[in-house]
Amino acid sequence: MPELCNALDRAGLRPTDAWRLVIVQLAGDTALQERIRASVAHRSHAAPGWVLRFDQVRPDRSTELHHVLRDGYKVVIGVLLPGNRDLDIVVDINHNMGTIVKDTCVFGVPLREVL
Repeated sequence: MPELCNALDRAGLRPTDAWRLVIVQLAGDTALQERIRASVAHRSHAAPGWVLRFDQVRPDRSTELHHVLRDGYKVVIGVLLPGNRDLDIVVDINHNMGTIVKDTCVFGVPLREVL
């Protein structure tokens, strides 16, 4: 986790700072959390509102979609953002390539629309 945060810090971009603020909510390392918060505050990049209220993000639903030949599957995770907005994450797992994450997509629509 520290290596990832350092790489994102070196990028110095608004989107990477937003990801670092999400990591702060997930990390159990207090020193890392404090370092990220201080670094992001120093840059003064405006973060999306849902990032600032990440503690209000709630899982909504999840499902798996399997390929007909079992070559892989997609994991679909639906979450509710603050303000009752939908965010869905699709992770494509490919078995032919050694059971790796091949691709990911993010959709800002309800899970039923993604499916």
